[in-house]
Amino acid sequence: MLAQLFSVPVNANVLDLAVGQLTDTMAPNGHARKAATKKWRNSWIYLEYSVCRPDAASVCENRQALIQSLLRMWFTYMKVKHLLIVVFIVATAGIAAVMVFTGDGGSEKAAGPRFLYEITGGDGANGLKEPVYAAIDKQGRIFVADSGNRRVAVFTSKGRFLHEIGGPKSGQPLSYPYGIGLLGNRVLIADSGAGALYEYSASGDYKKTWLGPELGIQPAQIFITPDKTVYLTDMAGKQILVYDDNGSLVKTIKSRQVSLGSPQGLAVTGNGSIWVADGGNYNVKLLSPSGETRKVFDGGPRQALSMAKGLAVDSKGRIYVADTLSNVIRVFDGDGNSLAGFAADPDRKTTFNIPVGIFIDDDDKIYIADQGNNRVQVWGY
Repeated sequence: MLAQLFSVPVNANVLDLAVGQLTDTMAPNGHARKAATKKWRNSWIYLEYSVCRPDAASVCENRQALIQSLLRMWFTYMKVKHLLIVVFIVATAGIAAVMVFTGDGGSEKAAGPRFLYEITGGDGANGLKEPVYAAIDKQGRIFVADSGNRRVAVFTSKGRFLHEIGGPKSGQPLSYPYGIGLLGNRVLIADSGAGALYEYSASGDYKKTWLGPELGIQPAQIFITPDKTVYLTDMAGKQILVYDDNGSLVKTIKSRQVSLGSPQGLAVTGNGSIWVADGGNYNVKLLSPSGETRKVFDGGPRQALSMAKGLAVDSKGRIYVADTLSNVIRVFDGDGNSLAGFAADPDRKTTFNIPVGIFIDDDDKIYIADQGNNRVQVWGY
């Protein structure tokens, strides 16, 4: 029956896999089901992009690059009688182009930044494997949390490999590096796998442990303010830890009124307010310096976030969120209104596959860890 929704032939095995992936993603997410019960929601259209991963190659006919997109729609409480929705899905080499029309004949296309280049490290030992974050220092060096290789890989601004930090031969090997914070010539690394926060020199020498596994935390992302205050999200403790630049704990911030589920990406404004991507609650929160919840948004009923992991804010106050399970980057203003989104160019060179961490430099270049594609993508306006 689902195959009849598609205007082009769909391989049955591929469709079965896509349905299974959709079920897996929706099962733990009660948000969409709760929102569906609200009255006077005219219609929702959700589009899920799925990628043929190596472990699913057997059901991808002739290893064609991508699984075709699966459309999911709910129609609830139809208040407008003459709403017409026609959806065309055109599958070309695994990419789906979707055009949505309403009764007024209007269409919507969001503008966003453009792809500039990518960093991969090449195919040899220097190549990236499942990177989850990238940070850039004042010299233009790019530090990548190369989680699959259990290290931080350091590149020039042009993407040439320099050296690694925290590899197996270092004084403190890493388990699963997730977040990176740069303090001058010092590099802080949030090792989510070890439950620790380590300090290294920029050249790769281990210096000290700020937080050890005995504390039971699960560190995620790091944000460092101009006055060198260090903010660290703790997924296990559902909190944000704040340190001075010597590693002394200043305070602990827990979200008031609305609890954090799994805080990950974060950004701190000039007045000390904190934007945080709450992956456990599928939303973005703005907290006061003391933890009071000031704003919560989730993308709205038409484009609800599937999983918010990375987050960064540019010089114009635009908020970038890695909607990881939907393989898109969402852009919002400070009130949570959707401004744009970007996912892929028609030639497929920039298609995301599990985007995670986002970093924005002083020139508003956007560095996105494209985990499933083993690279860091760089975008700009």
